[in-house]
Amino acid sequence: MTNRDNMVKRNANVGEEAVSGWEKAEAEALTLKNHLESVTLLKFMAEVRASHLDGALKPEGVHECRDGV
Repeated sequence: MTNRDNMVKRNANVGEEAVSGWEKAEAEALTLKNHLESVTLLKFMAEVRASHLDGALKPEGVHECRDGV
């Protein structure tokens, strides 16, 4: 094998590794994006639940203040 053949082979390997790395990075980015969407949805649901609980507790607190409790 000549030096030229060796260089061609090495460059091909570098290219394959670069493509493989790019594909792995894309897959990881997609995983992180999905996780972020999931966490964002959970946060929104918790905020809605907290808002409902807050609304349910406020009238009770108002009654307690009126009754002098």
